[in-house]
Amino acid sequence: MVKVFQGEKSEYYMDGILESNLQSAKDAIKKDWDMIFLVDGYEGCLSGETEIQISRNKVSKRYNIKWLYNQFNNDPDKIVPKTKNWDLSKLSYVRAFNGSDIRLHKIHNVIYSGTKVVYRLTLDNGKSIKATEGHKFLTRTGWKELKDLVINQDELMHDSLHPKKTKRKRIKLYDIMLGVDYHPNTKCGRVEVHKLIYEAYINKLHFTEYLDILLNEPEKAKRLKFIDPTKFHVHHKDGCHYNNSIDNLKLIKKEEHWLYHGKNIYAHFSQGVPLFSKVKNISFVGPEDTYDIQCEEPHHNFVANGIIAHNSGKSVFAMQCAYFCDPTLNLNRVAFTSKEFTDVITKAKKHEAVVYDEAYTGLSSRATMSVINRALVSMLAEIRQKNLFVFIVMPTFFDLDKYVALWRSRALFHVYVTKGFQRGYFRFYSMERKKILFVLGKKYYNYSKPKDNFHGRFTNNYVLDEVKYRAKKRKSLLYRAKKREEAEVKRAIEDGLFERAVSLKGKIPNGLIMEMLGMPAGTFYGKLKRLEQENEIA
Repeated sequence: MVKVFQGEKSEYYMDGILESNLQSAKDAIKKDWDMIFLVDGYEGCLSGETEIQISRNKVSKRYNIKWLYNQFNNDPDKIVPKTKNWDLSKLSYVRAFNGSDIRLHKIHNVIYSGTKVVYRLTLDNGKSIKATEGHKFLTRTGWKELKDLVINQDELMHDSLHPKKTKRKRIKLYDIMLGVDYHPNTKCGRVEVHKLIYEAYINKLHFTEYLDILLNEPEKAKRLKFIDPTKFHVHHKDGCHYNNSIDNLKLIKKEEHWLYHGKNIYAHFSQGVPLFSKVKNISFVGPEDTYDIQCEEPHHNFVANGIIAHNSGKSVFAMQCAYFCDPTLNLNRVAFTSKEFTDVITKAKKHEAVVYDEAYTGLSSRATMSVINRALVSMLAEIRQKNLFVFIVMPTFFDLDKYVALWRSRALFHVYVTKGFQRGYFRFYSMERKKILFVLGKKYYNYSKPKDNFHGRFTNNYVLDEVKYRAKKRKSLLYRAKKREEAEVKRAIEDGLFERAVSLKGKIPNGLIMEMLGMPAGTFYGKLKRLEQENEIA
């Protein structure tokens, strides 16, 4: 990693090979066309009603993710009463898998991801969650996107604690306690086993011999040594409350014990044993507002509705690369819609960098038939001589229009998560390898062939103001959702008028209906055929 300076005071680190390649691009752009780079990597999203177990101020409680988003972002939806506003200077923790068990982990932020189509994923154990098709879940064989999960085959990791409320009695884990009739410091006639093991040790007795005395010989028990619980505690050195080896036990003052656990409360509190349950069903739900949680390094996953889910961060990487190419980069040149992108490209000066963030709806091959997207693709052909650095951020480049994916982009950065559940990694594919990858991998969305040119790491450093970036992104996503709703309403009205008009057979000629609705003949007869087929089925 090499140090990259951001202004006079700030700095961040960048992969050395990546820095060298971007520097070559900076040199080449002065005598070449513009440089269009693709940055992809699925970043799934969850329904606003998803429940997250949060620990803050030593209190653990369940909240839905929409509520959390409003707490972390100054309540844009106006759903949090003033009396319940959180003090964000006090840290909030989510349950996360650390590679061996489930512990508490710091939350960095909660983000709004826009209105997206979600699916309901249900496990055999009854746990369920609504998420986008690209959201990743942890299985026995690693992270898998929802769309790749196989019913009755894949097993998903879930949390062993805090199950959803039912009428069934829950399993409760307590420290093991033994009944000892003649121990002077008991709780209802019982003492925790790790204390008994340590007391047997200081009395130089075998554990079973010590227990036998406490159960059967009251006079002999009076002569034994006991730990005064008002002054001393028996501490587990490794933090595991069930490792009662004498080498793991240590007698310390009560105040020292409290101080230790006060400093490390979130390292050892609420640990859970990860379990697995098979996928029972996946069903279509429809469009909903979606959200995601950003966790701090190093564990970028969290427990949602009791299931281990994942989060990632390709936008940060794209902005770091863009800033390296053009240190004058600002939020005015970060676009979230095709119209914003077109405006930014038109106004950009020679050699400047532009970021088209979450370009899925603007450059997706499934959407390029719209007038806006056809104009956008043609615009890319017209800006060759502007010598711009253009970074297009999207979930997967396999859904791009072929013209952009194969011929107009110089390289692909694929952001991914390692098998060890760590994010902050990327693979680089040159123009030639990117073409081969598109041909070989498109059918199954597979990035394994060909091998990348090089791969590396990136850090979670925002080169632009994160708060302002989030606010601008949310505003654009909400605008996009509003326009989609308006289009759906307009389409519903047009469909209603169409059905009403064609129901008056013989009274209104087809030509007049087409003229009244402003509908081309091809569209009219296509809709008429679909309507007749639907009526036959009904």
